[in-house]
Amino acid sequence: MSEASSSPPRSASEPPLPSPAVQGVVSLVVVIHLFAIFVGAFSNQLPISREVQPLRVQLRRTPGLVEYLQTLGMDFAFNHRRVNFMLTGASLEDVDHYVDIVRDWEDPFAESPAAIPADRKLPLEPAGPLSTARKGRYLNLALSVALNTVDEDLESSLPQTIINRLMAENAIQGGRHRFRCRAQLLQEPGNVDAGDPSLRDPYHERWFDDVYQADVVPGDGRWLLSKVAGRGEVTRVRQSR
Repeated sequence: MSEASSSPPRSASEPPLPSPAVQGVVSLVVVIHLFAIFVGAFSNQLPISREVQPLRVQLRRTPGLVEYLQTLGMDFAFNHRRVNFMLTGASLEDVDHYVDIVRDWEDPFAESPAAIPADRKLPLEPAGPLSTARKGRYLNLALSVALNTVDEDLESSLPQTIINRLMAENAIQGGRHRFRCRAQLLQEPGNVDAGDPSLRDPYHERWFDDVYQADVVPGDGRWLLSKVAGRGEVTRVRQSR
């Protein structure tokens, strides 16, 4: 019996099947869409590590991929170089901010931040690889600290909460420390290929500017914040609750 005779008869009400060419195009579109979804999840949700970062960058260089992910709302644009920064005004809201506490603060550190030992820094971000979505939340929190500096009644609110958490997590009960909120400055294009490592490294101390600093000392069972402004000038004292 032939194959045609063994096929069940089609009802006259059933719509005709698309041609093989149309089926091939639809299948290709579905494959491209699934590939974009995979890259979006891989590049935005999985933890960042040096081992997978080269693959992550290469996948995101697929022509049209980033634009498609942005159309779908699946691209968070954190820690990726293909960000539409040219559409921004290079204002306070357009650069990354970082928050940390320097344990056992010493006055010479103010003039030479690069001399601060790494083990004295308590960063807001947890140690270890973070997904770009989670890292984005910490960047937004640090940005909120920076934006609140324009209001004297709000500028110490978030720092107080962050200090309480970091001090409790690290079992610190005394000493003099320094809370810092810093903006990451923009590099010149030529610095990327410069011979000086401090010019190439975007995380070198020279590329950070202080937005808000406060001395942190214990007092009456709570942490006291003394905002440091300008050239070491200390302003109002706030208590963390």
